[in-house]
Amino acid sequence: MRAKFITATIGLLSGFGVGTVVLAEQEDYQFEPIAFSESTALKRGAYSPSYDGGSYLSDKDACHLAVSTWGWENASCAVVDKIFLMPTPAMDTVIIEKPNSDGYVTFDDWANKDRDKQIGEIWSQLESGLKSQSEKLGVPITADKWFVYPTLNADKQYLYYATKINWNGEPTINVKASKFDRQGYVVFDMVPLDSEMTAEALETNVEEALAMYKPNATMAYSEFSEGDKIAAAGAVGVLATLVGVKFGKAAAVGAFALILAFAKKLWILIFIPLIALKNKIFKKKD
Repeated sequence: MRAKFITATIGLLSGFGVGTVVLAEQEDYQFEPIAFSESTALKRGAYSPSYDGGSYLSDKDACHLAVSTWGWENASCAVVDKIFLMPTPAMDTVIIEKPNSDGYVTFDDWANKDRDKQIGEIWSQLESGLKSQSEKLGVPITADKWFVYPTLNADKQYLYYATKINWNGEPTINVKASKFDRQGYVVFDMVPLDSEMTAEALETNVEEALAMYKPNATMAYSEFSEGDKIAAAGAVGVLATLVGVKFGKAAAVGAFALILAFAKKLWILIFIPLIALKNKIFKKKD
């Protein structure tokens, strides 16, 4: 049964736009995926395809998917800019969030000698939050340290990390990245198709997915000029935000902040796991 689901969905994903699809549990709702064949405008930039085969969802479809399948509240749909399905051959799902506008982020704190200690504290809060969330849902959720240790690429202005989450026996690589710009940053949530992908291969594929995003002409990180707003948090602070925990003086309540974010947005792991996408969401209309 699983093989049939996966096979049907892979064929469907590679041919979006050819036919209609329906939500497996709600066959009365018909999705109308849009072929990702040309540059797609976002709030503060654009996302351009690197190959033929990807798709994205309209705001209506994206919200229906999030509410009916992920359990979000309707108000939480406002977080998403666009949801892309297989925008690259290696990426199953890429969710691009609406941009953060806290101000231009400097990278000075990334060179601090206590950076690794701070990253360790962020991990501890993430782990604590996952444990509490697991107990709340009654579903075993574990993570094995950083699959990719938080990495800042100052030259290409992005920060990312990856965790390998085991959700009720199903391993899934979750990637969280931020692409910095003049006013703040744009968050990317990614799930690769291959849950056994190596860290080295993942970096290549993350770079490919991020390179498809281009900020608007005056919004590039390099366009910063004197007088622009400077963000209070540096790169380490942005990392904490990506993970979903408080940092600095509020670190003690970080685990609670993580659970609260999950409870309010119901973004359990933020991303849609590969198996969930393959087995629960889409199937061909009979």
